[in-house]
Amino acid sequence: MKRIVSILIALALIVLAGCATFRGMAQDFENLGRGIKKTASE
Repeated sequence: MKRIVSILIALALIVLAGCATFRGMAQDFENLGRGIKKTASE
């Protein structure tokens, strides 16, 4: 039983870390898009 709980906790942490990474990547792409728009309008 303890092993199953440990595995579930580990999976939850992996999912949360993945979400944080994805959010950071989305922010990077958004910033990249803003930079492209600025240079195109200049």
